[in-house]
Amino acid sequence: MAAYIGGVEGNVQVEIGGSDIWNMAKEKMSLPSGSQIKTMGKGACSIVFTDGTIVRVSKNALFKVETVSPSKVAVFIGLGKLESWVKKNAARTFTARNPVSVASVRGTVFAMDVISPTNVTVDLFEGSLSVSDNFGHTAALAEGQRLQATSGGVTAPPAPIPPTVLAPVVPVVVLLPPPPPLPAPIPAPAPKPAAVVPPPPPPTDVPVDAVLPPPPPPSPAQETTTTVSPSSP
Repeated sequence: MAAYIGGVEGNVQVEIGGSDIWNMAKEKMSLPSGSQIKTMGKGACSIVFTDGTIVRVSKNALFKVETVSPSKVAVFIGLGKLESWVKKNAARTFTARNPVSVASVRGTVFAMDVISPTNVTVDLFEGSLSVSDNFGHTAALAEGQRLQATSGGVTAPPAPIPPTVLAPVVPVVVLLPPPPPLPAPIPAPAPKPAAVVPPPPPPTDVPVDAVLPPPPPPSPAQETTTTVSPSSP
């Protein structure tokens, strides 16, 4: 999972990964966890995630990519409006946080407008959405519903989106191929078996007699005497 800038309109500045150095945003610029975006005046930009999720940040906004990982994507909008097209992915959660609430989704189309640090509007156009305030209260939105959250929490149930508010149009963005998978670890070679040293051969230049033991002496008990009888006349 990775994130990058897929489109820039007007004056947009980026601070990469907590570097404290702000530069002009450019297409295809990588956005690791901790990167921040400021849209100045009428500036706007689109952030693309390699799973197909797109987030568009509108004018005069403060935005941060908090976490980018295969299992979790988390963004923060401190001021201004963002529109999100979140791809369904059962293995990944997506959360969009603001000063007074946080929206959790798996796959949906929604907009979050931070009018001020104490007043936020969330509109759901497709899918499902769960919004929690800073006091632990949670509200579930259905398609076509709006939720208001303030510094006092979610004080009213979801209501229909006003008919004058239209669903956002997916922006045209630069698409990059997903990063290649990490190479599989190379297994360590098996240890070689210890070499077996054969015993040395017997010497070949020693006389056979010196190698073979001498025969044993005859036993006295085994010796016999032959008696010769005298001849008959």
